[in-house]
Amino acid sequence: MNSAVAYRDSGLSSGDFASAWRQWMRLPLEAWSMRRRAATALLIAIAVFVAGANGWIAADASGVQSRRVLLDEASRHLVEARRAIAQLPALRRAANDGAVVRDTIERTSADDLHVISQLATQYNIELLALEPQPVTGAGVNAIRPIHLSARASFPVLFGFLRGLPNLPMLVVPRDVSIKRSTGVLVISATLDAFDALRPAATQTSEDADRQSDDDVLFYDPFSASNRTAASDGAFLRLAGLLRDDVRRLALLETPDGLAAVARGDDLGEERVADIGAFGVTLSSPDGTHTLALAEVSP
Repeated sequence: MNSAVAYRDSGLSSGDFASAWRQWMRLPLEAWSMRRRAATALLIAIAVFVAGANGWIAADASGVQSRRVLLDEASRHLVEARRAIAQLPALRRAANDGAVVRDTIERTSADDLHVISQLATQYNIELLALEPQPVTGAGVNAIRPIHLSARASFPVLFGFLRGLPNLPMLVVPRDVSIKRSTGVLVISATLDAFDALRPAATQTSEDADRQSDDDVLFYDPFSASNRTAASDGAFLRLAGLLRDDVRRLALLETPDGLAAVARGDDLGEERVADIGAFGVTLSSPDGTHTLALAEVSP
């Protein structure tokens, strides 16, 4: 620097300046001034810092670049997920419509009969008749009626009706008729099958069924004990006996008033089996019992 100043002040030529610069650069370290040493150290530090920073960025030692890449990828996936969620209702409707149309086209009366007969077999129902009826309506409102005639106990019938919502199509029973026969019930019903509709979602797990069964108070109105309990209020009392050489009559007090009955007459579910000298014998599917004077029928 002193040589350069001297060059400017003394008007040295460019060759002399170059020679002086080379001499200044060739000075040994111990001959350097403090200012020259500080400037050189600063330049070296700056060069090392720049080189290290470039290497740090290039190597991504801090993971900033990789995090940016991951963030961009996550943002892209988030946009795609939101787009898929927005399209989900339309896709669900399209899938349901396609399934309805496909099932409606493919299902026949034979398919419905097969499904219902399998359900009846599962619950040990004795089928007497399972007959398809003419289809009414069209499209979603199409109804395929099926007439069912069967024999079963009330718990079995109850289980069969509870199993209808598990079928692949909506089945609605109507015109259900239940009559008591010897030890069993005779059931007659019309099952309306809607092939284009599906039952509401139901719980199918065993735990859910067990919990649901625990919440149901089962009542069989056709059992002997329940019929006896139900008839406690509807008592029969033998008020008197009338007899001559030809016939015998019994005068019974019923909830509807006095009734004169002869042998063979029906009293609700009971029949007058015999009229004796001191009482009346009544028979029912559950057995027989005798009603004496001043005695109330159980």
